[in-house]
Amino acid sequence: MCKAIMKPLLRLSPAQVPLLIIAANLSIMMTLSMTILPRVHMIMMMAGSRNHRLGYEVVGSAYDVALNRSAQLYPKVFGNYSVTRYFTPGTFTCADANAITTVGLSTLYADDSFNAFAVNSKEIRIVLSPGCSFETVTLGDFAREENVLVLASTASLDLLNNKKRFPTLLPLASTSYNNVGLALLKLLRLYKWNAFNLVCDSNAKDPQRLAMEVSCGVLRDTFKDVRDISMLALPFDSSNNDSAGAMLRLAKTHSSVSIIASLPEIYKHILVAAYTLGMANGDYVFYLLPLTAFEQFEEMPWNREKVPTNLLRILPFAFVLAFDEIKWDAVTGEVEQMRNRSRQAYNWTISEEYKHNVLQLAAYESLLMLVEVLNDTIGDAGEETGVKLASRFFNRTFNLPSRRVELNKIGTRECSVFVKQFNNVTRRFLTVQYLDSASQRLMADNTTSEVKWFTQTFPPSVVPHCGFNGELCSKREGNSSLLAEVLSVIAVICLLITFACWKYTASRRYLDLWWLLANEKMGTVRKEQGGRSYWQLETPPTCSFPRRNTKSTVLSVGTMRAEDKRRLSMDLTLSAEWRNLRSL
Repeated sequence: MCKAIMKPLLRLSPAQVPLLIIAANLSIMMTLSMTILPRVHMIMMMAGSRNHRLGYEVVGSAYDVALNRSAQLYPKVFGNYSVTRYFTPGTFTCADANAITTVGLSTLYADDSFNAFAVNSKEIRIVLSPGCSFETVTLGDFAREENVLVLASTASLDLLNNKKRFPTLLPLASTSYNNVGLALLKLLRLYKWNAFNLVCDSNAKDPQRLAMEVSCGVLRDTFKDVRDISMLALPFDSSNNDSAGAMLRLAKTHSSVSIIASLPEIYKHILVAAYTLGMANGDYVFYLLPLTAFEQFEEMPWNREKVPTNLLRILPFAFVLAFDEIKWDAVTGEVEQMRNRSRQAYNWTISEEYKHNVLQLAAYESLLMLVEVLNDTIGDAGEETGVKLASRFFNRTFNLPSRRVELNKIGTRECSVFVKQFNNVTRRFLTVQYLDSASQRLMADNTTSEVKWFTQTFPPSVVPHCGFNGELCSKREGNSSLLAEVLSVIAVICLLITFACWKYTASRRYLDLWWLLANEKMGTVRKEQGGRSYWQLETPPTCSFPRRNTKSTVLSVGTMRAEDKRRLSMDLTLSAEWRNLRSL
């Protein structure tokens, strides 16, 4: 076989040999070019630092650990890849971060070295961002023009689901405040509450104020076009100790339902103040939003710490909203790796208190999902554009160690919202309702628990029992006093009338029955007393005898017992009547 092949080669002329070698080299190069995978270029963009919640030290370490983990799971993807980190240190508002992102994108794409490789070879670019909603909007508009995929792990603005405007953007936030707003709207309509108070903590010194601003902004946007429900935004600053009482007194004048956006420790302070103001009587309802990136209100150690009695008494009247449960035990190793990476690479220490960060975990999960999709699709025929790559996430489920993640038909992360009520027996918050993200329906969760209300039936009226200013109770108390007085007078009158009737009936009980007495049973005796003569009727002890009213001549029959002899005295002027009586 080899001889058959070599024989023609030996017959080639010297001029033909170089041509054959060139042709063979070209064939080998073409084969190799068909098997070489395109380069994966990940661009991490973050603005802000020295923040336990969402600084680039925190999120950057999450991306780094996810890269290491993905390289172990899917080595094919990392045969040819690069990472660009565009981190901007400082403390910024969402508007500031938006401007920084715009400048950053312009700077990157103006850099020749950044574009050099993409010009001469196939490259898949993906932007990873934990930025706020406004920042993500800017990224989404840019990505549409450049046909680049953007994975947003924090932003959840409903506008981002517009696929006509953002065809290459995937909102993968695990904390959807749009769904929180939808859940609250459905709760208000379910219970026929046509008014509520929106309390937003405006503490400018709180490092998590951005979450409060975003959540309250989403809620205002949710209810701005709702005509049948009145919303009153109440001022509240947790840095002022007197602010909670003033806010609650104002809330009592508008609605019995209050939705509060603050942090777990502040919720305690507000509820204690509400108890002091008499709002733990079943007339008032509180809904607490899940704004912290760390330990949520329902996750606090209610079983271990000594909880004040006044707080325990008002907790059953407060509902907390929560997102999908996280299996932190399943990612203990990854959490520790993030803490080590943050300290070693970014000189930032993540304390024990802040190690369970839901935003950091969402960034970690977004990169794991990305690499899983790339592993399944990279090397397919055709160019992998941003639009095409985004479509590969549609209707997909990822079984991650921390939790199960489902994406809907447009690649948005399904994020259900759970409504939980405190149980004083178990000292735990138990799910009573939940908003199913896929169906957008609010459903009861009777398998876990049901709403338990005290002092009255649930739900209470939007108007407190005593009115907004206690005027109904004052009026009722006045009416009750007057009614009591009237009833007392009526009762006395009734007693007098009853007694008079009894007296009258007793006096006439034997009227006209005198003729039943036998003639021999009656006798008269003449008596003298005080110079006055009169006749006295006497009968044997066992006989009935007639009695006479001294004011009339009508005779009645009474009863005489042996131990209680009674005599009837008669005036002398009536003695003739008695004589006639004896002659009957």
